[in-house]
Amino acid sequence: MTFTWGMAYEIFTPSAFSMTIEYSAEENRKVAFSCNRLAINIGMAIGPALGGLVFAFQSDFVFYVNSVVVLVTLIYFSVMQRQLVSPSGHPTRGDLKPEQSHQESTNRPVYFWSSFVLSLPIHLAYALPPTVLSVYMVNGLGLEAYWVSGVYITNALLVTLFELPINNYMKHMTSYVSMLIGYFLGSMGFIIMGMAQIGPMLILATVIWTLGELIVFPSLLDYISKSSDKGKKPRNLGLHSAGVNIGVVFTPAIASLLTVQTDDPSFAWVSAGALVFISMVMLYLSEKARFLKRV
Repeated sequence: MTFTWGMAYEIFTPSAFSMTIEYSAEENRKVAFSCNRLAINIGMAIGPALGGLVFAFQSDFVFYVNSVVVLVTLIYFSVMQRQLVSPSGHPTRGDLKPEQSHQESTNRPVYFWSSFVLSLPIHLAYALPPTVLSVYMVNGLGLEAYWVSGVYITNALLVTLFELPINNYMKHMTSYVSMLIGYFLGSMGFIIMGMAQIGPMLILATVIWTLGELIVFPSLLDYISKSSDKGKKPRNLGLHSAGVNIGVVFTPAIASLLTVQTDDPSFAWVSAGALVFISMVMLYLSEKARFLKRV
């Protein structure tokens, strides 16, 4: 059953990204992806809280309530889709501005795969906080557990309060430039995370890599959507989701291996930051060499 709903989730995610592209004007694309991410983060924050209340009342009800909510959402989407489709069968985009046409590039497949490969270090690095952060701070650094809560609270507040305003402010900036900024902040944040030994410095590092997170993920989605041929957007966005899962699956094992080999729990964080920085440099050099078309 877990395999079944896991597959359903992986089908839904790239479809949601495709709908975000379809029903948003190009100049607002990064903001639209930010809304998508904000919904995910709010769900991850509220879901466990409500689930805990339901579980306290009757544990089995958690699954039934989940199912009912998903079915209600399905009905809502079905009704909305009927309103969004014209009698001729073509989606109507209301008063949205038409997308600007981008010059076709013979390097378009290389263009996408290059951006995909250079995004993997981001996925690996940002899988560190949800998978190994608590073990690192408590067992590796010997800090009190409340500092772990402080890091998670800082991350959640910044994402909830600032992701939309920041991306709205940067919406006229190209995805390429936004990604460079996000990569830089992420790399610096994770390097400082590995160098820090006290709680306040870890909180400061969290602020830095969270700002990178707020910028880089909407920009990366926008970058991928613009580097893909129209018929391959769902596939490429699905590959982006696969990259996120690659990070979640492999990062704990890689971090454990690095810790055992070096006997230094901070080495994984510094390595992640360095890898993101190298990817940023490679992205910059590829653009300067005009090997890829700017998006």
